[in-house]
Amino acid sequence: MSKKILIVSSWIALFSFICLFLSFNGGCTKTETEYVSAIFVCWVNEYYQSALLCSDPLADPDESDVRIEWNTNSVVFPDKVVYTGYIGFMAEIDLEIETNYTVSLTSDVGDCEGTVAIPEGAEITNPSYEEILPFGQAVNCAWADAQGADFYGVWYYADAYDTSGYVGEVYNDTFITNNSFTIPASFFNIPSAAWYEVHLSVRPNSGSPPLPGSSGNMTGTISGFVNAEGYSDYVYFYVGTPLGTPQLKVSTSHQRKTPSVKERMNAYLKQLGVETVVE
Repeated sequence: MSKKILIVSSWIALFSFICLFLSFNGGCTKTETEYVSAIFVCWVNEYYQSALLCSDPLADPDESDVRIEWNTNSVVFPDKVVYTGYIGFMAEIDLEIETNYTVSLTSDVGDCEGTVAIPEGAEITNPSYEEILPFGQAVNCAWADAQGADFYGVWYYADAYDTSGYVGEVYNDTFITNNSFTIPASFFNIPSAAWYEVHLSVRPNSGSPPLPGSSGNMTGTISGFVNAEGYSDYVYFYVGTPLGTPQLKVSTSHQRKTPSVKERMNAYLKQLGVETVVE
């Protein structure tokens, strides 16, 4: 992922959302000179850590830091990027699963702190690799419970083909707390498609599921969300018979496979209710 983070959003919608968030815990305060609102979101996995502090007015970057602590270790996120209304913090620290990690934010617009542990990895049990499923039916997806997971990120997309080749793509993502999910038959909605190659990725998370109106899982003077990601699992399969043979070699130019850090962050923020694009 690029060290540069660019967040483009509707500021009016985000500002209203933040104030609604903070009205529940006193995080929105008005003085004679300014109106302060802020929200903090952090992702942690075994190799990469990223956090965003959105505030109005903008936090002072010289007074804002994100720290992660575990056992006897304490590390400040070394990389910091500032844009209008937002500060991004990044680190690349080698961490371990099933260890408690405490993430804390200090800033001139507020503080928060929360603890998570990285869960075990996911294991998809249905569908299986290269399975051929009937056209026009829903697809039942399932995976084994990952120890330590509070919810799962689910990404699925399908490359559509007719008898001549690739004709388009459909995509969706969601976060759920159970270990099964159904892709509806209506998802496969490209009129000219004769069959689809479907890609499914599931990633376990511990922390706070992205529910609109949630106050997060961090304590402090502003609302905060800290989440830890386990290893994802990935399969691809077919809906409809691919020109009569599952061994057909399709183009790889359209394939995303597992979603990037950027895509995972955007999906979480979208379901939380914050419209952003992270690059």
